[in-house]
Amino acid sequence: MMCDFTGTTPKADGDGYCAHRAEGLAGPISYHNIKDQFEPKGKAEEWIEVFNTHHEDSFAVEGSNQDWNQFMTMNTGLYTYSLDIHLTKWKSLGVKYKAHQYINPTDDELMYVIMTYNPSTGNVIEIHGSTCDLYSDEFTELPEDACLQAVAPGHLKADLEASYQTSIELYETLMEEEEAQSESESDVLTLATTKAVLDESESESESDSSESEVATAVLD
Repeated sequence: MMCDFTGTTPKADGDGYCAHRAEGLAGPISYHNIKDQFEPKGKAEEWIEVFNTHHEDSFAVEGSNQDWNQFMTMNTGLYTYSLDIHLTKWKSLGVKYKAHQYINPTDDELMYVIMTYNPSTGNVIEIHGSTCDLYSDEFTELPEDACLQAVAPGHLKADLEASYQTSIELYETLMEEEEAQSESESDVLTLATTKAVLDESESESESDSSESEVATAVLD
């Protein structure tokens, strides 16, 4: 296919520009990154530069909760129960981020969110959570000019937690099945190897017996 966003170098066969960036699927979610350093750059990348210019100001300092721009709600929202591991990782990588707490308008429950942005798309990545024990003091209220309805997940906190737990249980089940399958394949391989060794041993035994008979016949 061909698209108007010609900001990436086409493949050798000439088929596809920015679309081929989405070919890789490492998990259930695929991010389509269309910004690169090749020429010519398309209209999409011109807009991404605009988004990033605003985000660079909003995320100027790690942990900064100042400034909110009109493109902050152009986002991808994710949920996990605890934000401890994610925020610890972001800190270790030096990721520029925001950390806020808010009252979920769906059920009036307290929730937490960390935000950063993808410079390849200008898209803000939000990870919402029920807790963040390690860094709870770092979370501030959303700025007055932030749109709570746009930031909030639109689901009950209890439903998000239940869905998260179901996903964890499903993952654990899949891992157990994969491990059982791996053990089964290993057992089959072990049996096959054992049989091959026994067959080779039997063959050598028969060969030795045959040579012994020939030697006996010669002596006779």
